[in-house]
Parts: sequence; C-alpha cells; structure tokens
Amino acid sequence: TNSLTRFSRHIKSLQPDINNDITEIPVQEDYAEINIITERFNKMLVRIQELIQNIKTNERKKRKVEFDFLQAQIEPHFLRNTLLTLKSLIALGESRKAMSMLDDFNALLKIPMMVEKQFVPVYEEVELVMHYMAIMEYRFDKRFLLQIHMPEEIKHVLVPRMILQPVAANALFHGFAEKEDNAIITITAYEQEEDLYIVINDNGEGMTEEQIQMVLAGKRNVNSHHGVGLQNVKSRLQLIYGDRARLEIKSTVNVGTEVTLVFAGYRSVYFNDEENQT
Repeated sequence: TNSLTRFSRHIKSLQPDINNDITEIPVQEDYAEINIITERFNKMLVRIQELIQNIKTNERKKRKVEFDFLQAQIEPHFLRNTLLTLKSLIALGESRKAMSMLDDFNALLKIPMMVEKQFVPVYEEVELVMHYMAIMEYRFDKRFLLQIHMPEEIKHVLVPRMILQPVAANALFHGFAEKEDNAIITITAYEQEEDLYIVINDNGEGMTEEQIQMVLAGKRNVNSHHGVGLQNVKSRLQLIYGDRARLEIKSTVNVGTEVTLVFAGYRSVYFNDEENQT
C-alpha cells in the first residue's frame, strides 16, 4: 500500500492555480498497476493544463474583439465630427480658423490613435485631450481651459488609448453645453500607495444621482446620450483590467463633475510588446 499512499499524498499536495502550470506528480514504478495509474493521472493533468490555456487564449481574443468594438465607437465619431467642423468653417469662409484648426488636427493625428496598440503613455492621452479641446473650441465657438497636474514619474505609465478623451468629450458636450465662458477641465494624476489615480474635473452643469447610477450600471437613456462616453470607458476598463481598475463619478448639479479612473497596483500592470499588440 505504500505506493498508493505516496500517490494519494502527491494528489493532496497539488495546488490548483490557473496562473501557473500544474506540476506533474512523480511516476510510481513499484507496481505495473500503480505505474499505469500515475502515468494516466499525469496525462490528465497535461490535458487540463492545455484546456486552461485554451480558455485563457479564447478569453483574451474575446476581450480583444469587445475592446476593438468599443474603441471603434469612439474614433470614427470623433474624426467625422472634426472633419464636418472643418468643412463648415471652409464653407463659411473662415479660412484662417480652418487652417488653425487643421494644425491642431494634424498634431493630434501624430498621436497613435488608429494603430493596433491598445496602450499609450498617459502623457500622450493628455496631449490628445489638449488638441481635442482646441479643435472643439472652433466647433462650439467658445474658449475652454485645460489644466494639467501630473508628476514627471507618472507621465510614461501605460494606459488604454482614448481613455481620457471620452471623459473630456462628456464634459464639453453635456457639462458645458449651456456654459458660455469660464469652462475649465482639470486633469490630475497621482499615486497613492500602490494605485494610480487620474481625476478629471469640470465646472459644468453636473449630473444628477440618477444619471450617475445609470452610467455606473451601464444603462442608457434612449432619450439622451448623456454619459455614453463614460459607459464606454467603464466597459473598456473592466475588459482590460477586471477588478484591478474602476471608474468613480461624483457630481453636483450646477457645480461640476469629478470622474476618477483608478488603476489598482498599477506598477505591476505593464504590458510587453506582444501583449500590447493583442
């Protein structure tokens, strides 16, 4: 019975972990019957490992497809509206404004928006917001002020691309729709313990508690597009990071809105070139 006892002990010592390979147990060679059992058991472990890897690969591909779908909802909409604004300025004979806006648009296109990589340094995301707001100034024919507070050591942290622009767009289209002047967006990034916080504040019209809860719950009001961009951001964060990232919203009507992106343990959430592409 010693061979069976050792076999049983090895099985009990196995610690299932989907993030690590399952270690095969030593083959028992004392008796032919026990040898067959241990060999078959190890083959079963190998097959389980293959199935786990297949599930992880399929889930990664599924998340990539869902991410690309959500990403595709943002970029064409943004580019189309920008081109329509340029067309309008040219039609109105505002050639100087059109040229200035085109310069901002050209600078924005230098930022990798339509490439395969899902992640970019956070400073590139901030630059994108800066050029986006400059372009929107021509569309709304009003001035917007963007304030940035970000330590040097955080600027190169990788974040999903186009993750800040929808938040800024939500403030411009909804928060500042009725505001004629003194429209301010402030982006603050800081580290607290092991987490990265990116906070986007605006002094716009604000959101009701009901609107906030609808955004956080992923619900959409068919009569309003308020918060659609925020829902997109929330969905992409969940797809990429799971419970390691979250979106928080605080708002007061007629005072403003604060949207916070939290990346838990962000120093360990880096992506190599292969993962960055997929």
